[in-house]
Amino acid sequence: MPQSRPSPTAPLTVTFERGPAPYFHGRKQILGNFKRYMDRAEQIKSGGTIFLIQGAPGAGKTALLYECEKHARARRWEVASIHPDALWDTAGLMHSLGRGHEFGISEKTGTIDVKVAKGEYKSVPVPSTTLDILNEGRLPLLLIMDEAQTLGTTNKPTSEQQANIATNVLRDVHNGNLGRPIILLAAGLGLTVEVFESLGISRFDGSSLVELGGLSKEAECAVIQDWINKDGGATGDPTAWIDAIANKTHGWPQHIVSYADAAAKQVVRDHGEMTPEGLDAVFKVGDAAREVFYQHRAKGLLKEHRVCLANSVKHVKVGTPVDHIRIRAALTEEFEESEAERLFKHAQRKGILDERDGEYYIPIPSMHDWLVCNYSHKK
Repeated sequence: MPQSRPSPTAPLTVTFERGPAPYFHGRKQILGNFKRYMDRAEQIKSGGTIFLIQGAPGAGKTALLYECEKHARARRWEVASIHPDALWDTAGLMHSLGRGHEFGISEKTGTIDVKVAKGEYKSVPVPSTTLDILNEGRLPLLLIMDEAQTLGTTNKPTSEQQANIATNVLRDVHNGNLGRPIILLAAGLGLTVEVFESLGISRFDGSSLVELGGLSKEAECAVIQDWINKDGGATGDPTAWIDAIANKTHGWPQHIVSYADAAAKQVVRDHGEMTPEGLDAVFKVGDAAREVFYQHRAKGLLKEHRVCLANSVKHVKVGTPVDHIRIRAALTEEFEESEAERLFKHAQRKGILDERDGEYYIPIPSMHDWLVCNYSHKK
């Protein structure tokens, strides 16, 4: 008796959880450069630097941080995820280093009680600065700061003293002036480098500043294949599905996860088969997730703002530089000059516009199409 074809399934859902990528491919050159900085830091003994990864939302920054962390732990580096305030707040840094439980405040001014055994403490001088704490250890140390752009917004130093301390810490880490190898691995949106410039780090060498874009076609297809085969348990050749999904994702990691996760779940529900009806269901889930992503990126831009942006880039080929002067002029023609500049900066903060090597891009290829298709020509 012939097997009945699985019926189309109910709509699937996709979750977007920050963290390590279930299937990581690509980024080999970036990881190679990061390993070389670890090599250099170990060789100099007190060496270090700031390794900054910046890019638009959904580019896979957090997943790349986890891969760098894995390499550091494999080489027996101490690793600590820090919040921005750990640059100037001793308590915040101690907590990030996992040492917050060690100390009890002593009534003696200038000392703290360090627990040496159950019920036993000894008094030692209080580390007066974050630099003192960073200098205490012997092992190489990797500090990881995600969402580093918030150093210029919600986590900006609130006083001149905090800003000065943060500047001194960043400078000494960046220049390798501490007593052990320390690398600050930071990731943030496209304006993050400007935040570091405001705190005194005005220069990165070419390979320590990463402008993160989409995955290569090879890496993109490898990720999709892993989802379909390993999570989905596909029983046939997934090439047709991989190619079809890649036409939707354009190498953008956020979109790859949306469609590939939906594909894996669909294959499971269809008992390993990859049917045309199943692929249609995957597209519906992925398209919906992609639309939510676009709307979130465009949040804060009213329809008239989006129309102005779309009309100023509608003749630009996807993936090529856009004319920022033309965009600014179009905004200024419609809105007050100060409001036009605010809108331009807002588009940068939300990842709609991104500066790379002195030119501006819409970094998410499919968002360029979405903006033009939905908002160009409209009044």
